Amino acid sequence: MLTKTNHQNSAGSNSGRQLFIRDGDDVFIQRSSKDAESNNASSGFRTSVYKHFESNMRVVVCRTPSPIYTLNIYVPTAVTDNKGLPHTLEHLVLCGSKRYPTPGYLDVLATHNYSVGTNAWTRNDCTCYTFSASAEDGVANVLPVFLDHVLNPILSDAKFTTEVYHYDETGKENGVVFCEMSSKENKENILSIYHLKKLMYNSSATFAHYSGGKTYGIASLTNKEIIDYHHKYYDANNVTVLLTGAFSDDFEERYLQKIPADIIKSHGNDSRAPMHCFSPDVGRPKHETVRFPSADTSTGSFKFGWQGPPQEDIETTIALEILMEYLGGNSSSPLRLRFVKRATPLAGSVSASVSGNVASRLVISLNRVPYTCPTSAESSKSGSDSKTNDVSGGGGSIDDQDIPHLFEENYTKNLLIKELERVYETRFNGDAHALENAAKRQSDSLAAHAENSPGKLLQTLFYFDIVASHFSPGSLGKVRIGSCAKQFDILAELSKRPIEFWLDLLKKWFIDAAVYSVAAIPDPELGSELEAKRKEKEQENAAKIVDKEAHIKFIKDSAEANTAQITDEMKHGIPKPDSTMASSIPHTQSLVVLDRAIGPVAAVQTMNSESSFVKMRIQIPIGTVPHELRAYLALFQALLLKTDLVLPAGVVYENDEKPLQAERRIPYSEFTGRMSDLVTSRLAYVDIQSALVQATGGFMALSLPSSEESKPYIDALESEWKMCFEKYAQRSNLDYVDAKTVTKSPFPMIYNSNFPDLEKSIFVHVPVESLQTSESNFYLKLDIPFRPTSKCSFNDDLDNLIALDYFALRMLAALIGRSGGPLYNAIRGKGYSYGVHLYILAQSKLFLRIFKASDVVKAIGAAKQLFLDIQQNWDAHVSETDISLARSIVKYHITASQSTPINMLLWGISNSRDGFSSAEEHNIWCNTHIAAVKMSDLRRVFEKYMFKFADDDCPMLRLIVTPSDTKVPAELGPYEQKTLEEICATYKSDY
Repeated sequence: MLTKTNHQNSAGSNSGRQLFIRDGDDVFIQRSSKDAESNNASSGFRTSVYKHFESNMRVVVCRTPSPIYTLNIYVPTAVTDNKGLPHTLEHLVLCGSKRYPTPGYLDVLATHNYSVGTNAWTRNDCTCYTFSASAEDGVANVLPVFLDHVLNPILSDAKFTTEVYHYDETGKENGVVFCEMSSKENKENILSIYHLKKLMYNSSATFAHYSGGKTYGIASLTNKEIIDYHHKYYDANNVTVLLTGAFSDDFEERYLQKIPADIIKSHGNDSRAPMHCFSPDVGRPKHETVRFPSADTSTGSFKFGWQGPPQEDIETTIALEILMEYLGGNSSSPLRLRFVKRATPLAGSVSASVSGNVASRLVISLNRVPYTCPTSAESSKSGSDSKTNDVSGGGGSIDDQDIPHLFEENYTKNLLIKELERVYETRFNGDAHALENAAKRQSDSLAAHAENSPGKLLQTLFYFDIVASHFSPGSLGKVRIGSCAKQFDILAELSKRPIEFWLDLLKKWFIDAAVYSVAAIPDPELGSELEAKRKEKEQENAAKIVDKEAHIKFIKDSAEANTAQITDEMKHGIPKPDSTMASSIPHTQSLVVLDRAIGPVAAVQTMNSESSFVKMRIQIPIGTVPHELRAYLALFQALLLKTDLVLPAGVVYENDEKPLQAERRIPYSEFTGRMSDLVTSRLAYVDIQSALVQATGGFMALSLPSSEESKPYIDALESEWKMCFEKYAQRSNLDYVDAKTVTKSPFPMIYNSNFPDLEKSIFVHVPVESLQTSESNFYLKLDIPFRPTSKCSFNDDLDNLIALDYFALRMLAALIGRSGGPLYNAIRGKGYSYGVHLYILAQSKLFLRIFKASDVVKAIGAAKQLFLDIQQNWDAHVSETDISLARSIVKYHITASQSTPINMLLWGISNSRDGFSSAEEHNIWCNTHIAAVKMSDLRRVFEKYMFKFADDDCPMLRLIVTPSDTKVPAELGPYEQKTLEEICATYKSDY
């Protein structure tokens, strides 16, 4: 049972001594170019560092304006094999600790503190445990408990069995970590990265191994190895805690100093050691071809890698990021024009990045590269030229002949190097300002990241510092906190560098440097080979079992030992923050209904906040689009900004002094390449993604800095529309939509679900040869009020609580599907799958998803049994204290939706779409309904909606996707087996 819940004042506290002392002056992390231009050393995110009084543990508090508070616990860790030791340990430390041994207590504590729970990630040089909450006290309440789990976990054999690896009585392999890595290890991208790192680093380097673990390594792992690994790396000496958010100035005094001293007591283990990673083994090749399972054999991929600068060389690293942005960062970049944006594409996409760690890598990826198997290539050589021309649809250009040879060793590498050499020789295509503009785009991108995701950006920046001070030969033992604090100063300085600087950079790090490459080719037979090996392994495992009944009992006992047993007494003792402290960022929302629509825009919604950017979204109505054309909307969106632009006569183009005398065709690579430069201009860009709305009147949503007004943007839109579209439409006799419909305000929008009304359930089983794990998705259509009706006043609808069922169902889904909750314990807790989700999808469907499952049949059976058991034993699964937990989870999501300017813009769109006059009115609606939900409401919506997942006769869509030889027993339902080809053919026939 839980030994202590009052962790702030429990035994082991520090008896008046200061646990943490200030470590140096505050550091200010620049947020944008404005911080750099201000010449104010105190401009940016104020960051304070505290050091433990007797160990090397540090706590970093970085104050941001975000109402979301984050907690990150970093433990630098190294990898010496493919057993996945850091990854398996990451999973196990969350399962109970010495001070808080009850399984699931950490999850319950976290979700009661306005959060969705804890999480973690593992890399080759670090493991990080994360938590976010919508209240400062939430972080304070979770911090000591989380630290105890990280530093003092209970690493039992029972936890290892279900969370890491076991095989059942038939020999079938299970375990949460095993399921996760089964779904990943043969993926094209993951395989390519793994093999590229093996080529680039010596065999003893941490980066030459797979931190997540290969399934064969996980199967050979023992719990003792994990315990020994924890002892080596998980000491307070090696831990750094990062806190971000709008923390109060006295947070350190009120909370850090009160962490129980025994939780963070060091045992003297210090894992700091220099990593010497480069210098690949003698005789190792620089190229490798790997196979990945895929039923689609039309495309493969390439990854090219170069060794990067040491982590301490921040200026060179940032300069290389700018160069990578120029080479492959937008539609008009040289590599995209050379390989993608052409009549005969040699790749579907290109990406270029700097992977920063102790030994950095420069990586260029060519994805969806046309693959021709060797036999086809030979016939292409010996056959007529017409076969080559057929590849491009009869274009017959010389580049068409590249396609059969792309996967020959060094062929595509030579094409890439030649293009880099061409860029060098033409001095960046003759554009003296090319890298200056790329530096500005990089600066804008970084500033947008700092504004929209400050917690995630800071998590990454401090990760580099923490790992470098632990493992980098150039920084070993040195405290590096905030080394990237002045990134915008560096970007501004780099933007002034002459073109010779950039040419030297390109030549040194790419053209003259050794290049490593991995080609990934599809293999339609590999999936079956892997399945056959898995079956052989199952037979071997089954043969090892001496006493089957004892084996079954051991697995069952292990699962029961790990099931959360949180009593109501424990839940009552959980500290909870003040719910009134949660808030959104300061903002002002307004809505202007236009007297006359501007094209599709019948109204303009403006959201002013403390933003550095102008963001504009034109929501285009599709209410009048015929049903038979709906299938083409995705293609329309994809092509809209990838099609040449025709400007009619009369338009003043860019800096021209006079209007065009005749229409002018602008290549899409030219104008899309400039889209990123428009982010901060008066005419902000149109965001097409998610812009199609179910309405007949569209609208424009604007996010503006606090001091700006919407009128100049409305006027600019009207001017441009009249100049361009109306002239074009008039000339072509195009009717946009009925003028009567677009002149009306689109709010609230009529909501139409495209999910069909079903008379009976649709059971579909799709076997796929290339898969190693399974997924199941159940969709239940909902017809449930979630917003004001517009038939009554807002107050009348609110007084009648017309959306009570919607919020009760949302809370119940959060409660049943949460981490450590009933559904989690029934499926993931037994090792059947990596994950399970339950939530309301787009207000119209209740969605149950089981994914990365090693045994989807048992997982579905366990889910159905759980819903049956909840109906029969409601009180055993849902208690009065759980209602506050469910409220906490839902309120966190609402606060997170209003935590940044871009989130506020999207929240404002949601407000207007659903008929709310402001964000405040929407929040009142949500909070009033959430507060009104009672136990009887949860029970009612369970019987009315959620229990239907256990009823095979209830009409819903039930889809299972599995490896090819998976059998779905009749007791799960009358599943009809269909291939992907059959499903696609059926879909096409509908239109």
